Amino acid sequence: MLKFISKGDVNVCQTPDYLKFAVASSIPSHFHKEGAVCRHYLEAEGVYRLPLRIDMTVSLDAPVFHVMLGGGRISFASTWDYNRRIEDIAEPHYKPLFFPDHFPLNARTQISIIYNIKAMQILINGEQRYYSTREKYMKAAIFNELNAAGFLLRLSARKRTEVTIYQIKVTESETDFDIKKQDFMPEPITRNIDLRKGEKPAFEAVIGGLPDEIRSKVVETDSFLRSYKPIKFRRTLEKNGNKITYLASAAGVSYMVMPSRDVMGHSFGSYIQWNVKESLGKHDATPLTDALNRLAEADPDFVARILSYRSDCTGCSPKCICRVDYKVQGKTVSACHGKFEFKMASSEFDDVMHIIKEMGRVGTGDDPRRT
Repeated sequence: MLKFISKGDVNVCQTPDYLKFAVASSIPSHFHKEGAVCRHYLEAEGVYRLPLRIDMTVSLDAPVFHVMLGGGRISFASTWDYNRRIEDIAEPHYKPLFFPDHFPLNARTQISIIYNIKAMQILINGEQRYYSTREKYMKAAIFNELNAAGFLLRLSARKRTEVTIYQIKVTESETDFDIKKQDFMPEPITRNIDLRKGEKPAFEAVIGGLPDEIRSKVVETDSFLRSYKPIKFRRTLEKNGNKITYLASAAGVSYMVMPSRDVMGHSFGSYIQWNVKESLGKHDATPLTDALNRLAEADPDFVARILSYRSDCTGCSPKCICRVDYKVQGKTVSACHGKFEFKMASSEFDDVMHIIKEMGRVGTGDDPRRT
């Protein structure tokens, strides 16, 4: 097992049998956008030179996992809406490159990445997911200099995704590795469901690909939100069936479910009121902040955990209108777009409903000042 050094805000446990880590702060989806670089990762000791092959056995409890060599990045197990990327190791192009990077969560998965001088291949459980003889590094003038100096190997993931690596090995070679190009590759997942032209999505279809337990929890949460009288939520389905939004305008909060076939993410928080003239582009975080403060009096551990779920700003300016401050028990935390992001666990759906019930206990949704 390779040894790794933690850089940034990463919780890590390394034993002789496995390496487990989780990034505790958000990382940007665009690593090379101005002001947005990946600052939280594990870095392998030493440097590596091409030709090389990376082999690993990994398990994830949520999307997304990143393997970064030099200036390059490959994303694995991403949701349909995430920028699946293969960024070049010498001349990153910074544009989405969709490839079939999906695999089951909570299951040991074998990943192999081969960087030859004139070819590149990615395998998942032995199945070819990417093959190219036209990567920029293969013709880059700077490649020989970079390769002589060696490339750093780094690993990262989306905030709170728990990554377990059971085996990882980097093999260098004097000559190119033997690559057997496979004729078949699965299609990348670029949408949650397939719709015919003019067809409107149905709620049951949008969540149809989720595992039974999670699908049942989404249905339970949907029923709760649509029938909870103290706060009036309105449900809308995105026209392509990629998102479910529950909006409570009077309370200034929204809940969003993002299904992606058999995986999903969901978030809850205050929202920007773009369609309200007197508060255009502003958040009213008071109702949610008040609820969190009341909950903190009875269960401070619960609120501390929820605050840790916030979506951190990764490249925003201090004056960004998407930045929302929550002041809870004298401490201020900031969340990008005011969001708290949750994973596919039954308990985290319960967390969302618990917060909403606390907001409803003081009649937030019926407060005429927020209409």
